[in-house]
Amino acid sequence: MRFRRSVKLAPGVRLNFSQSGCSWTLGPRGASVNVGSRGSYLNTGLPGFGLYSRKRFDSSPRRSAQAPLEKVETSVRIIVGNDGRLSCQDLDGNPLPESVLAQAKKQRPEAIRDLLADTASTLNQQVEALGRVHLDTPRPLAASFVSTSFDQIVPEKPIPIEPGLFARLWKPSLRRIEARNQDSERRYEHALLQWNKERQEHEILEARRKQMIEKELYEDVALMEVFLEERLSLIEWPRETCVSFDIGEKGQSLRIDVDLPEVEDLPRRTTSAPSRGFRLSIKAMSDTQVRKLYAEHVHSIVFRILGEAFAALPTIRQIALSGYSQRPDAATGKIRDEYLISVRAPRERWVEIDFGALDSVDLIVALERFDLRRLMSKTGIFKSIEPFGMSQTLGN
Repeated sequence: MRFRRSVKLAPGVRLNFSQSGCSWTLGPRGASVNVGSRGSYLNTGLPGFGLYSRKRFDSSPRRSAQAPLEKVETSVRIIVGNDGRLSCQDLDGNPLPESVLAQAKKQRPEAIRDLLADTASTLNQQVEALGRVHLDTPRPLAASFVSTSFDQIVPEKPIPIEPGLFARLWKPSLRRIEARNQDSERRYEHALLQWNKERQEHEILEARRKQMIEKELYEDVALMEVFLEERLSLIEWPRETCVSFDIGEKGQSLRIDVDLPEVEDLPRRTTSAPSRGFRLSIKAMSDTQVRKLYAEHVHSIVFRILGEAFAALPTIRQIALSGYSQRPDAATGKIRDEYLISVRAPRERWVEIDFGALDSVDLIVALERFDLRRLMSKTGIFKSIEPFGMSQTLGN
């Protein structure tokens, strides 16, 4: 994985180079005029090409004999590479010489170290998030209707313009004022009509949503499927995770299949920012660490989906959830689906979990409270299992 992050060294600041060295120049790109004790100069730039010139245009013969000062202007983007090293690019993504990076390190070292620290923190958070998906699992409460207010501000009635003495005496002026008042009134009536229309639509949708949540969600299996699909689609998974499900027993049982991420897709490195220098410290994770991280991720996914389903569908009594992965068949070498974990959880046991203290729950142990099929070593190696079927969801 290549993580690229850019930083602007300062708002409106450009790094200029000339024969006299490097300096920071403030101001917009384009054209400007400087007038000073040394003469008058026209500053011009060519946006997109990084070219800048400064030429004298005053009439002093002595000063006009001086050669114009040519400069090169470069707006830099600092990039943290996949190996933790820094590089420089211009705003079009073209690489810049090492000398540009060296000057940036000299002039803004703290800003660059902040970039490195932020990059390291972001990368490590991505790793940690794999085992923390379950922390946002909702409580298994029955869905309840919560009304939303119509927040559009009612149009304000305009105050008519009162004609002054001159307007009363001068009919053209009076007609203009009357026309403006009529126009303001027409626009107000149109806005009020639109506001009332939107408010009525909002009230109709609220009534429909109330009917759906308080009644139909307990009776209509097709609606249950739509509601659960929408609920699951709102989850931000750290890695691609696909879910399919089937509601049975008139909304009392639920079978879920989860296409789990592959262990090969997990990150295998941790990073730290240097206290000195300008390079991220990258440390490779051992195979055992990666497998344990994968095991945490799998259990976190299973727990979160169970919780979302119980919270979304109040009639569900029991869920059979199975997770599978794509692996090569030992006999044929062909890729096939292999189930790694399958759990059958009844609602009455699920509600016993303290959802206010999920950060202290050991998921690997927590799922063992239910009917669980899982062949996993202490180092996180999964072997294939036979999952619970739909006919077994309610204990048949």
